[in-house]
Amino acid sequence: MTEVLLIILALIGAFLIFWILKSVLTALPIPGLKRGFFERWKLRRSQRVLGEIDKLIDQQEYARAIQLFPSCLYLDLVRSDSDLIGRVGAHHVAVLNKTILLSDLMERPLSDLAILEDLLNTRIQLLRAWFELRGQRQGASRKSAPKWAREEFRKKEDEISSKLQLNASTVLTQFERSLEAVAKEGGSQSVTYH
Repeated sequence: MTEVLLIILALIGAFLIFWILKSVLTALPIPGLKRGFFERWKLRRSQRVLGEIDKLIDQQEYARAIQLFPSCLYLDLVRSDSDLIGRVGAHHVAVLNKTILLSDLMERPLSDLAILEDLLNTRIQLLRAWFELRGQRQGASRKSAPKWAREEFRKKEDEISSKLQLNASTVLTQFERSLEAVAKEGGSQSVTYH
């Protein structure tokens, strides 16, 4: 029993140390650790997973590639850099292209492509709107805007945040459903992608 307690306390301690280090390191003006470091790191990790999927597709290990696909999506908020939002959008296009390639190689239709594409495009639009609103809210607080204006910004920001959370869960669910259909679909059917 004491061993389990020690393991739990060690995990909590490791998490606290990580959180404190993250907070301290992102506040320091260290080159390479500028604001948004962890967001860019997560995007690079998602891109590496997409590269692993590419290798698996080349090796014709389609089942393993399908298992990795959900982990290559970037569904976090972008708080630091508006250019990163564009890179996330380009990454999502690359993910969709690999998904199409995989379904073509397996000779199975990807019938929900338009839904996935629309969900990911909506996500990028919501991220941009959230980022712009957040910047406006921060500017308004610096100029000592009236309380009602700050409250309105906060309400709009919360509304967009909740839409982003709903979008993230919908994207993940739809993506998994589509990949599951590709994995289970039998026979070869022709599907035209637009």
